[in-house]
Amino acid sequence: MEEKKCYLALMKKPFQKSVEHATVVYISNLTFEKDEVGLRNLFKPFGRVKNVKIVKDLAKDVSKGFAFVTMTNKKEAAAAIKALNGAHVDGRTVKASEAIPQDKSLKQAVREVEQTAPKKKEIRIEKANQKPKFGLAVLFENTRKRS
Repeated sequence: MEEKKCYLALMKKPFQKSVEHATVVYISNLTFEKDEVGLRNLFKPFGRVKNVKIVKDLAKDVSKGFAFVTMTNKKEAAAAIKALNGAHVDGRTVKASEAIPQDKSLKQAVREVEQTAPKKKEIRIEKANQKPKFGLAVLFENTRKRS
């Protein structure tokens, strides 16, 4: 009985595995003809490439000259950044760095402020509809606020 309990206790423990998080590399000053296969081949000597995203102009369907490459861990990404930053690729000097994640909450906050802020036209209409206050009306308001 005791042996079975020990065996069950060992089975209930979760298997712990050290997981290294993927790192995204930003690479710029690429030629406009560079495709995903070419970028994968460029980064392959430094480690495993999980994803390649070339940013394109939607209207013209042409590369904007920069891309994001996701690598499996930080060591591989750091090696790629060190080797490729300032390197000559297809006749251009490319720049490579770790990508900075965008803060979506900041963008959402700016949109909310823009939507809730009154427009200039609305402010002018409100001021135009108000009657000017002179003499006793102004004095009466001031005494009412004190009380």
